[in-house]
Amino acid sequence: MRLPRGAQGFCARLAKSSRILALIPLGVLATEAIALAEEAPEQPILLEADKIDYDTKNGVVTASGNVEATSGGRSVKADQVIYNQRTGVVLARGNVVMTEADGSVAFADQAEVSDDLRDGVIDSLSIVMTDDSKLAATQGRRSGGIISELRQVIFSPCKVCKENPHPLWAIKADRVVHDKDAKVISYTNATFEFLGVDIAYLPYFEHADPSVKRKSGFLVPDVGTSTDLGYFAEIPYYYAPDPDWDVTIAPFITTNEGQVLKGEYRQRFANGNMIFRGSLANVEERRIDGSGTGDNTVASHLFGYGSFAIDKHWSWGFQVELTSSDTYMERYLISTDDRLVTNPWLTGRWNRSSVYVNGYYFQGLRASDDVGSTPIVLPLVEGTFYPTERVLGGQLKLDGNMLVLQRADGTDSNRISGTAEWKLPWYTEDGQVVTLFASMRGDLYYATDQNLSGIPGDTEDNVTGRVLPMAGIDIRWPFIRSGEWANYLIEPIAQVIAAPYGGNPDEIPNEDSASFEFDDTNLFDAVKFPGLDRWESGPRANVGVRAAAYFGSGGLVEVLAGQNYRLREDTAFADDSGLGDQQSDYVGRLLIRPVSNISIVSRVRLDDEDYTANRNEVYVSAYYPEFQVNAGYVRLNDETEGLGIAAREEVQADTRVFLTDYWSVVAGGRRDLEAGLMIDSKAGLIYEDECSAFELSYTRSFTRDRDAEPNSAVIFRFKLKALGEEIEG
Repeated sequence: MRLPRGAQGFCARLAKSSRILALIPLGVLATEAIALAEEAPEQPILLEADKIDYDTKNGVVTASGNVEATSGGRSVKADQVIYNQRTGVVLARGNVVMTEADGSVAFADQAEVSDDLRDGVIDSLSIVMTDDSKLAATQGRRSGGIISELRQVIFSPCKVCKENPHPLWAIKADRVVHDKDAKVISYTNATFEFLGVDIAYLPYFEHADPSVKRKSGFLVPDVGTSTDLGYFAEIPYYYAPDPDWDVTIAPFITTNEGQVLKGEYRQRFANGNMIFRGSLANVEERRIDGSGTGDNTVASHLFGYGSFAIDKHWSWGFQVELTSSDTYMERYLISTDDRLVTNPWLTGRWNRSSVYVNGYYFQGLRASDDVGSTPIVLPLVEGTFYPTERVLGGQLKLDGNMLVLQRADGTDSNRISGTAEWKLPWYTEDGQVVTLFASMRGDLYYATDQNLSGIPGDTEDNVTGRVLPMAGIDIRWPFIRSGEWANYLIEPIAQVIAAPYGGNPDEIPNEDSASFEFDDTNLFDAVKFPGLDRWESGPRANVGVRAAAYFGSGGLVEVLAGQNYRLREDTAFADDSGLGDQQSDYVGRLLIRPVSNISIVSRVRLDDEDYTANRNEVYVSAYYPEFQVNAGYVRLNDETEGLGIAAREEVQADTRVFLTDYWSVVAGGRRDLEAGLMIDSKAGLIYEDECSAFELSYTRSFTRDRDAEPNSAVIFRFKLKALGEEIEG
């Protein structure tokens, strides 16, 4: 007994030049109106064959040659079909193909079914289900169109072919019952077979049929080992009582570090959805050196996300990221994030206009993070309005902003800001793109507990306002030339901006513009600070050039380079930003994309005097059917420490190589070139086909974070289609 290779080999027939159709409704033959005593089927049978013979005396119709009988969405194809109207039995012989209304297909040598094609007995049965899972049995019996009982069965969702008739994995059983109402397939005396070898026996088990997308039950566990946790296993149980919500409970059991209870809750509403993931554990407290104290404590984490529509304009949602301790998630292989953000939000949109209301709670997990000085933002309101009427021929934009920021220790900041911005672009006869722009901004601040003197305990409250006008012109002159192999572009760009000096009094706390770096992304921003608390003042110019070559094959090379000039230094910028001097550092970007699936990006900031690289980044990516590569190099010199980013030189790479259609290997790592040490590494072996996925992975962390020690872990994961897991390609 073998699984079918698919429907095509069984269904292919030579079309005949002529066919005979017979409609047999309500017990009346197509040729003669003879009333029969038996009750007629609820729906007529449509017979199509090369030849149809009628035995009017016995009420028997015999169809021969490429026969197809259809009733109520079901059909039977065979070499011969005999329909006895008196007994209501349809007998199909030779190359029998039965198709259900749901699209599943059964193959057999002979089938005896009822006249509505719902019930019957089938010998030497093979079935191809709607998800392409396959089943073979010596005999099948169906009653009521609902319960199917099979004997001596083999089931597998894996593909088979003539060259390889054995599936990767299969289930063999003495008896299988498919209840279509309950949508359950149950097995008696079942054996799980892998690569043709019996590896497990169960006297009884069941799983959902292919029509079910969600059903409660245990999922395939993840198992592994690590130097810190010892041997571990995660055993998930999936509970789906309702189509709109489900819960997954997953005990995470370790031999060295106790047990963790993980969980996931998902719910879908008419206007949105939400998901929560979390864990709870009773763990041993650790000292900073990683040794245990002998005392236990409760540790936990909670991640969540939700998004809901109020009406066609308004929506609201939230993001939740919380943990009970800095190193808990890293120790238990949950997450390596070093900063968590909880963010409730409300959004309104009307064409181009919008309103955003946000709240932020930050949780820093690094050793240097201070809980008392970490701010809580509630609310941050941002609004943008575009009037439909033109003003002096240009587009007017109105922005509003309100901020309330508090912290347990340190300065609290409250801000109200409003901006009117105007732009007027036009094109000259020479092809220049000229844009005039102007803006007027007003800010009002109220800051409490400010320490401006630097003397401990010497704090004060301040109310400060400022008015910030600005005007400028942006000129771009693109030159385009078509060549034999490519189209070329050279575009000089110049911005001249006029603004008064000042505008950054000490009484205004810097909350949203402290982390800033000058690079190619903000070269042509009129105000380069990312937030509102700091203002770029004084007359200045941004000058640069963009050049590109666009090839007919779809490839391109693009270069952007530029510099900032100002009449005098701007002390609002840190000395290490590369922008505060009269002549800024040089910034540039090089993009090389020879084909659509290869990309090389280089970004650099060069010192304006000796041309040394204050920052250098290179990223390479390639995506091919045979392999995928992502690699990067970053070098930050000592001058970037003022940004809160330590000087470093790192290289990282991740790759996946497909050895065959199903087998692939993955590898990756990150190395500190300045210290000559590895930061982390990983490697893995993956098998993935239409019915199963297996992954054996190795990860290694070389760094210590207080009680989270360097750790190596080996994890084995696998998924089996049709047994509670979906395979993702």
